[in-house]
Amino acid sequence: MAQHAESSVEEILTDYENCARTVLNRGDTTLNQHRRYIGRLLRHAEESSYLIAEADIIGYLESEQPMSDSKKNNILSALRVFFREYLDRDIADEFEMPTTGPSLTHVPTKD
Repeated sequence: MAQHAESSVEEILTDYENCARTVLNRGDTTLNQHRRYIGRLLRHAEESSYLIAEADIIGYLESEQPMSDSKKNNILSALRVFFREYLDRDIADEFEMPTTGPSLTHVPTKD
């Protein structure tokens, strides 16, 4: 959607937020989370958003360790939207989302 060869991280995030709010109809909570994770990736990679490679994303995910499966899902979801819907790149689609489900609760017997 946009070209950011010489844009700062904050300029990219502001432009993404405007697009996500109007075109993608994202809410404030989602946008805050996306800004946080995308900003961390952009600062970690120190590359233009168009030059970020799979290795940069792997390095960023490793820098966030330890992380729960839920957090990894949130990060990957944010990156997928940013790259696919905003930059028209499918780079983040290659990452597998961990399956998460409800935690089973063990109820002790009366014994």
